[in-house]
Amino acid sequence: ICDAGYVDKDGSCQHDPFQCVDDNVGDSFEPDGCPALGTLLSAGDEDAHTVIPAADVDWYRMNVVAGHIYRLKVVHSQAIDAQMSVFADDAATLVKDEYPSDVVVWESTVTGLRYASVSFAGASAGATYTLYFNDLGEDDYPNAIIDAPTALTLSAPILGDIQFEFDSDAFAFHGLGGRIYRLDFSLGTLSDGSFSIYDADLVTYLSLGYPDIPILVKTVGAGDFPVLVTPGTGNWRGFVGTYTV
Repeated sequence: ICDAGYVDKDGSCQHDPFQCVDDNVGDSFEPDGCPALGTLLSAGDEDAHTVIPAADVDWYRMNVVAGHIYRLKVVHSQAIDAQMSVFADDAATLVKDEYPSDVVVWESTVTGLRYASVSFAGASAGATYTLYFNDLGEDDYPNAIIDAPTALTLSAPILGDIQFEFDSDAFAFHGLGGRIYRLDFSLGTLSDGSFSIYDADLVTYLSLGYPDIPILVKTVGAGDFPVLVTPGTGNWRGFVGTYTV
């Protein structure tokens, strides 16, 4: 049994995030220093905030839909590192955490309420930032080769879309043993990208392909061979757009 103001979390008493007092008056969104007082966001919102005091933590509430991709992004006035965390409806179970980063992207697995907190390391009182919240819709293709990749068939190109920062798309083609297969990859509105081919064991790396340079792969045994399309080459930030594989 936990004392007043605390709740049982995996067998230990932790502070109840919904029992809180916040007397900050830094901007019109205060008080928002705990989940229960978080600002309610709707997709497409952009809110300007002031960091007062320097250790200020701002909380937000968001209604999300299962299967949709969401993005929180901050634009700030100082050379400071943002800490952004997304929590489940208990405001304690971590869904996604990014530090240092000015953007966090996640795919919701449930429909319901989610919480997020934003703070800054090294901020001085009076720093300002703007938070953007966007619903990017449903992902077009799986993000990992272990997540039932979309099937590629011979002579049937697929138009894909890198929909958000850090997105990737997984495909697979069925190959017969002892055959040579050619894969082509071209850019549409995507400014840069590449694709990786793996063996049927999902682990062994076979080859790396670039736009407009056909790749030939010889299969030793029969199986389904994963292909993972990623934006950019190394730095994935900012690369979004369409491609054909």
